Amino acid sequence: LCYKEWNANNNKEHSLPRKYSREALHKYWLDRPITIGTRLATVLYELGPCFGRYIVDFKLLPVPADNNDRIHLEQEHAIRLRETLTTLGPAFIKAGQQLSIRPDLVPASVLKELQKLCDAVKPVPDEVALRILKKELKCENLDDIFDDLHLVASASLGQVYKATLKKEGHEVAIKVQRPNILQSFSLDLFLLQSLGYVLDSIFTTVTKQAAYHHALFDAFSRSSYLELDYENEAQNQIQFKIELAKRKCKVKVPSTYNQYTTQHVLTSEWINGTRLADAPKDQIKALISDGVELFLIQLLDFGRFHADPHPGNIYVTDDGILCLLDFGLCSDIDPKARSAMTKAIVHLLTGDFDSLIARDAKDLGF
Repeated sequence: LCYKEWNANNNKEHSLPRKYSREALHKYWLDRPITIGTRLATVLYELGPCFGRYIVDFKLLPVPADNNDRIHLEQEHAIRLRETLTTLGPAFIKAGQQLSIRPDLVPASVLKELQKLCDAVKPVPDEVALRILKKELKCENLDDIFDDLHLVASASLGQVYKATLKKEGHEVAIKVQRPNILQSFSLDLFLLQSLGYVLDSIFTTVTKQAAYHHALFDAFSRSSYLELDYENEAQNQIQFKIELAKRKCKVKVPSTYNQYTTQHVLTSEWINGTRLADAPKDQIKALISDGVELFLIQLLDFGRFHADPHPGNIYVTDDGILCLLDFGLCSDIDPKARSAMTKAIVHLLTGDFDSLIARDAKDLGF
């Protein structure tokens, strides 16, 4: 095993792909069994106590739902879960972010805690991040490009700096990817897909349930892997800005600065504002129609949608305009699906439930 891993690490021709490939990912990591075993042990060591306490406190010795102690207990577990996911790194933080927008699955007290994973993750030291920034922008001195460069936020895949461009005089947000993230992130995706195979094998053997775990985890892996390419994100951002402007949608999309953007660095227009989740209730209420219009345009007209609308990615600007951030995770809707969704919405609004159930549900794949 040691020789196999040593040989794989010294094989310069076999590296992780820039674009997602399940086969390439599996080939790369199956040649590194010691790294796989070590990471798996770490994951079990961190998650084991977390899930063990959950089973004891909520399944074996549950506190009644109407008891105030249960709320405090949920908060304690939420904090422990957030800290565990943060310790385990980017892939697990992304999973926590996905849960933070699922009130149908997670209690409100847990949602609030998981939302902290959106932009309050422990950052890497400035000297490490700025070294990456220098390397990516091919400059010896960042002061030649930026004024007042300072850290403002840290998330799962990278951290954000605010600065002023010396040449243009514009305030910008500079997202710098965490070091060696491709290695750690892809390894966790490999483990997740392996878990999918195991779960499918168990469920199809013990029950009559159709296999779906691996396909689900593979879809998550494919979309998450794309987020590691900031040049792809910049292109998504430019496309959304153009398409939403064409349709006169009252939503702000920040401009990008391609000359200061690479695979691991993204430089965008700085937005002064606050998270929508932290805005006053009357302002949120006033923006509901703009938000509905935004996502209907994406789903029914544009055919491409922002697939990661967690609380850290939707802002309200200082002049009261809805603003969409972080375009790393976007997806397409084919014309047939758009047509089916349009018909379903029309039939729902007109009360034609017979057509909704008999035709639209079938066209939508239910």
